[in-house]
Amino acid sequence: MTKPTVTMLLLFAAMLAVAYYTSSGPLEIAATTTGPLSVWFTARQNVWAWPIGLVNVACFFYMFYEVKLYADMTLQVLFFF
Repeated sequence: MTKPTVTMLLLFAAMLAVAYYTSSGPLEIAATTTGPLSVWFTARQNVWAWPIGLVNVACFFYMFYEVKLYADMTLQVLFFF
């Protein structure tokens, strides 16, 4: 593995550990981890950036819906398209 890949994996593991120990729910963990993962795939020009980005947007859409943040929820619709 190359050094940037190892660094990204270590950062990803650290982010999961912080999310786990701050008692985040599974949806919030998925939303938080898919964002940087999508950016990383975009930087690598990998096609997986698109589906992972859509999962990220869908998770945040549902989270904003649950807490009645309708403006932020609508913004996620724009990000989806």
